[in-house]
Amino acid sequence: MSLETEANLFKAERENTDKSLIAERAKATHSLDTANIKSQFQTDEIVKDERFIADQQMASSRADHDDHREAGAHLVAERRQADRATGLERLRMDETILAERKSAAKLVAKVLEQERIATDRSLLVERTTTDEECVTSSKLLKEEVALHKKTQVTLTSREELLAIVSHDLKNPIGAISAYANLILDDEAGGGLGPEHIRFVKAIKRNSDMSLRLISDLLDLERIAQDKLTMSFAKADAKEIISSALDIFAPLAAEKNIRLAADLPSVPLELECDRDRILQVISNLIGNALKFTPEGGAIDISLREHNGMVEFIVKDDGVGIQKDKQGDIFGRFVQIHSKDKTGLGLGLHIAKTIVELHAGVLAIDSDVGKGSKFYFAIPKGR
Repeated sequence: MSLETEANLFKAERENTDKSLIAERAKATHSLDTANIKSQFQTDEIVKDERFIADQQMASSRADHDDHREAGAHLVAERRQADRATGLERLRMDETILAERKSAAKLVAKVLEQERIATDRSLLVERTTTDEECVTSSKLLKEEVALHKKTQVTLTSREELLAIVSHDLKNPIGAISAYANLILDDEAGGGLGPEHIRFVKAIKRNSDMSLRLISDLLDLERIAQDKLTMSFAKADAKEIISSALDIFAPLAAEKNIRLAADLPSVPLELECDRDRILQVISNLIGNALKFTPEGGAIDISLREHNGMVEFIVKDDGVGIQKDKQGDIFGRFVQIHSKDKTGLGLGLHIAKTIVELHAGVLAIDSDVGKGSKFYFAIPKGR
């Protein structure tokens, strides 16, 4: 319904209210006049009957008196004087009744007028308040419509951006990484010199980093839409960590960082989304490598405790301030202000993945002494 249509309906409703009020007042006035006339008629009839009875009694009394003796001139004059006095008294009574009726009519009219004025005033206040609320509601509605349109534009832009990210960027960057892998696989053939090999590795490293950023953006959108789902199956926690070590061993060697793992001698099976848990442990190792200085160490351990499988990544890097440790799992949060190598989404996504496994992700860190990230998930579902 348009605002103009709503306003017209509102106006028509008020006109109907005014008509009903006028009709109701006319009806009330007519009923009051009718009741007043009926009351006056009944009063007049009562007075008339009382006077008739009084006259009859007076006449009977006089007749009885006349039967006993003859009425003289003095008695006739006395009776005339009594009749005249009675007539004057009745006239004064009629004038008094008439005056009382006029006074009562004025009083009723005044009270009725005051009540109607009060009703009109209340109606005006109510309508003024309603009009103000309508103006406010109309303003809020317009603002809401404008915000809705803005949100639609934002959502459309976001969907277009995600489409670009997921297809137009991810595919060519994935191809760059794949071709870099092919070149590195042929390295043993001796077709490239050491410097060229270094360039290709840089291409591979940066393209993989871009792919991780794209994956983080897509995961963030899935989280926002509550569409980040897990595919649970039996997996070996030891194998997951070994796969993560294979990914980060070259980067750790380049930075001269010792990357070591304390793993059980036998497989440690659990039910989880293997690739997502690998994503979590990879994020933690990647962060540790990022903030651990050259010559430092990163230790990874794995254990089973009270039906939970615990993954621990400990480094001797720069550490994190206590007052910031509660914020690092938020969206777009950089652990350190100078860190511009990511979007600040990794830990947020990691925490979401762990929670979808009914687990917990936590940190214990001291500035200058390093950090220990650990997460635990149930061994079985």
